Amino acid sequence: MNITLTPEQEQFIHRKLQSGQYSDIQDILGQAFQLLDESEEDHHLTTSQQQELDRRLDRYEQDPTIGIQWEDLKASLLNRPS
Repeated sequence: MNITLTPEQEQFIHRKLQSGQYSDIQDILGQAFQLLDESEEDHHLTTSQQQELDRRLDRYEQDPTIGIQWEDLKASLLNRPS
């Protein structure tokens, strides 16, 4: 397989190799693919999570007053102590 890298991607790879973090490009690509795979897994809801989300959305659609208002939620998140 042949791929074409942008100059920025090539520079990134060269920096990683020069840093000694990786011994060759296969190590870099292996790590990149592993992180991509893990990232995609993290974004998928389990069946039970999806069912719970659907249940709560249905309940909210029946009675919107049970939910929290967006502005209230945003304010509470922004005012949280670090």
